[in-house]
Amino acid sequence: MVRTPGVAAGQASSNDATPGKLMKVPAFGLGEITQPSLAGDVFQFNATGVYYARPASSFGATDTPYQGNFHVWKSQRDEDSRAALLIAQGSAEPGAYIGVRHGSLQGPWGRLFHTENVVGTVSQSAGKVTGAAVQYGSGPGGKFRRFADGTQECWVTSPEVLTDTLVGSRYISAEGWEWDFPAEFISTPNVHATARRWSGAHAHSAMIGSGSFGINGCKLLLSTEFMGNSGFLHG
Repeated sequence: MVRTPGVAAGQASSNDATPGKLMKVPAFGLGEITQPSLAGDVFQFNATGVYYARPASSFGATDTPYQGNFHVWKSQRDEDSRAALLIAQGSAEPGAYIGVRHGSLQGPWGRLFHTENVVGTVSQSAGKVTGAAVQYGSGPGGKFRRFADGTQECWVTSPEVLTDTLVGSRYISAEGWEWDFPAEFISTPNVHATARRWSGAHAHSAMIGSGSFGINGCKLLLSTEFMGNSGFLHG
């Protein structure tokens, strides 16, 4: 390189962060066809820029979200304050993660949800979300929705139910309708049911039957004012 008098010298390399140096293309990965590589720790002291991380197993799990290759967009205020956005290379799902480090303290990597992973199979490991944020499914017993925190909802509309047994001043469906949940719960859930009239007077109501009630299903009963009325149960 020929240096012109009065003009600052250029960078010695694309990672040269010496103050006053002329910035070359592709300094710090800007305009670079092949991004500068990080040895493993994405928070090692180098300048703000775009990099490619190839972590070594000796660096441990905190240096990258897992052992793999990542495109790294890093911002660094000073040696103690750094933040990074990582996008996984070679994964069928475009996984993206954010992380920060202050001094020697680094928080956990946070996985970003997007259109390809927000809906799917939910899962957890030690209280940490490892799968999708919400899961949908269906079966003979209706439909269900499961959330990453473990909450699950199931809903269904029964076949037509006939009231045929007098109890007090009202008629109920003695056999009721056995509802097998479309997905198993981890503990006995709270069940709410409503009734919709199919025939007869408008005094239809739903009840939860005693006995068959657990993590796999329950019994729903229809109650009407007159014998022989029918309706549908919604759980």
